[in-house]
Amino acid sequence: MKKLNPFKAISSLTHKKIFRGSSESGMSLVEILIVLTLVGGLFTLIFGRVFGGRDRANIKGTHVIMKNISDTIREYKGDVGTYPPTLEALQERPSKAKGWMGPYDVDTKDAWKNEIKYTVEGKKFTLTSAGSSEEFGDKKDIVVTFPNK
Repeated sequence: MKKLNPFKAISSLTHKKIFRGSSESGMSLVEILIVLTLVGGLFTLIFGRVFGGRDRANIKGTHVIMKNISDTIREYKGDVGTYPPTLEALQERPSKAKGWMGPYDVDTKDAWKNEIKYTVEGKKFTLTSAGSSEEFGDKKDIVVTFPNK
């Protein structure tokens, strides 16, 4: 009489079912991994473009805001005769600003809702946004210098 090992029989059946396929419907592990990889790739592609588009829109919006600030600074200079010492001088009259016609209607925050930095250097002034990083001094800064006209 031949002895049967029940563990060997179960092991053999399991091995055949896993590696040679089964008659049951469903997806194998490899198929699931392929689907997850494709879905992840599509997700990355779509959302990368959506969020990249938002950054490009904020950059363009910040350039428009800077142009508006520039026009307002030039209006201030036409009224007072000098560039404003700070952007706050567009909203509150400086003590030595004769001819001030403000408060001037201008938004001094960029598209990310952060303050824009203003500096005057001789016959030109510079407006700087920290950009999407929200910190000045890195490669994401948006810097526009306007010549004196």
